[in-house]
Amino acid sequence: MKILFDQGTPVPLRKILPDHSITTTYELGWQTLENGNLITEAEADGFDVIQVAVSVVCSLRCDSIPLISLVVSLTAMPFDVR
Repeated sequence: MKILFDQGTPVPLRKILPDHSITTTYELGWQTLENGNLITEAEADGFDVIQVAVSVVCSLRCDSIPLISLVVSLTAMPFDVR
């Protein structure tokens, strides 16, 4: 599965998802994309899932229903991934 980590998603979470291809918005230069623009770019690039922070979803407004899945984390680091 191709997963995109948005700003605020702890990169160490990659350790618990070793069988998936994980990229961050920073690595793609997308850290400034907001709201529906990030979803549009992620869909066009073939991502299956976007991991986002809860504040992003609260402000999200899209003209269309995204075809991509959003995973929302309620805290910055919900569990220890060491």
